[in-house]
Amino acid sequence: MILASIIADVTAKLNARYTFPGPDGPEIRLTTKIGAQNVAAQDTPPRVVWVPTSDSYTGARLQRTEPRPVKTRNAGLSVHCWAGDLAATAELVNDVVAALHQTAWGNYQIKSGTWVEAALAAKGMAYVIELTIEIPITLIEARETVVTVADVDADIKAGSDPVTFSLTKP
Repeated sequence: MILASIIADVTAKLNARYTFPGPDGPEIRLTTKIGAQNVAAQDTPPRVVWVPTSDSYTGARLQRTEPRPVKTRNAGLSVHCWAGDLAATAELVNDVVAALHQTAWGNYQIKSGTWVEAALAAKGMAYVIELTIEIPITLIEARETVVTVADVDADIKAGSDPVTFSLTKP
């Protein structure tokens, strides 16, 4: 899995948890964004902002997948969680960790968590989870050769013998 798809999967799980009936249909009452530029915004809670930080690299973990990984990128993230009060923020933090666990079980590590100073968390309380997600790095596979038959169509007539193509990679 790549980082963007992990964040998307976690967001989908959170959206399902924070969707409620509304007068015009279901309403998602959770804002999720990516990027440090979104941390300072004072949107209505609850919200989650994923901020990529720094990465480290290690050898490939033994995996029985194809293509086989050659290295592992430990993608660093700060996950900023805002909610209206202490209880709601603690519940949001638990929901983020639970959704991450369901999505990336065995491929993430939570490094720490910190409550944010009140001056930085207007409209509620905030908590930041520092974590890494292990992303396998695989070799670039040889590109497939694509053959189109649009130009060959003029030479093929109904009832003729099948046409055979022989392809070799350079």
